Amino acid sequence: MEKPSKPTCLFAGFGPLALHCLPVVEKHGYQIKHVLTHSTENTSEKSLMAHCLDQGIPHSLHDLRKKQLAAGELRANLLVSVNYRYILPDFVLSYFDRKLNLHGSLLPKYRGRTPHVWAIINGETKTGVTCHVMDDRVDYGDIVHQTEISISPRHTGADIIHEFEKIYPECLDAALKKMASGFIPVPQDHSMATYFGKRTPDMGHIDFTKTPRAIVNFIRAQAHPYPGAYCFLSNGRRLTVNKAEEYMGDQSNIPPLGLIRQYNGGFLAGCEAGAIVFSDFHLEN
Repeated sequence: MEKPSKPTCLFAGFGPLALHCLPVVEKHGYQIKHVLTHSTENTSEKSLMAHCLDQGIPHSLHDLRKKQLAAGELRANLLVSVNYRYILPDFVLSYFDRKLNLHGSLLPKYRGRTPHVWAIINGETKTGVTCHVMDDRVDYGDIVHQTEISISPRHTGADIIHEFEKIYPECLDAALKKMASGFIPVPQDHSMATYFGKRTPDMGHIDFTKTPRAIVNFIRAQAHPYPGAYCFLSNGRRLTVNKAEEYMGDQSNIPPLGLIRQYNGGFLAGCEAGAIVFSDFHLEN
């Protein structure tokens, strides 16, 4: 008697988050039919593309909006997307009854790009991971599973991603178990939705008209290894800041708004309703 073939999965993903999730799909009995991913210049850690090469998994780097793969390569029983940069077009989604995406926020809050960074900038005390059904609208589909985590006052954006490397596969595992048991995904409350766009390095300029707490949050959200928040000294030199604290010393020492001066081996900057101390920074020549 012929052994029944495994159900198949088209997996779209990038980076450590995707690499940690791929074995979860396999654990649930799926054969990875094809992987859609991106190339990387980071050679310090194993990439999803390198894993595919090692394991002989068919993969490609195409943007499917250009329709560069044949339908036979795309069709599978399950579609999973984890940290994939391209929006999967409708014609691809139409091939699947089960199509899941993992998103780094507690949807419907923080739809869009780099939600964990925006959450820290906005002073949130919690975030999480949502596994939801994909449809033709970004981060809009019904929710299968959510995992919540706390954001501490010292968490950086990179810290949250490090925690996500554990939580993403756990969230996907729970979602696949639910789907296998006949769970019906829950529609999002779209009236509660918020959306934040892609961040670029030039958006890291520090606005000293903000309060000390807002500026500290802004800085830690983008701290190394992210591009970092930055400002300029009076001599024109760029100062990239990785860590800052609200100044709690003698109020007579506070510089005027936007003025930065040396202080205890670091820098003291005047801002709205107080000042901040830069304690971890890089001063460019």
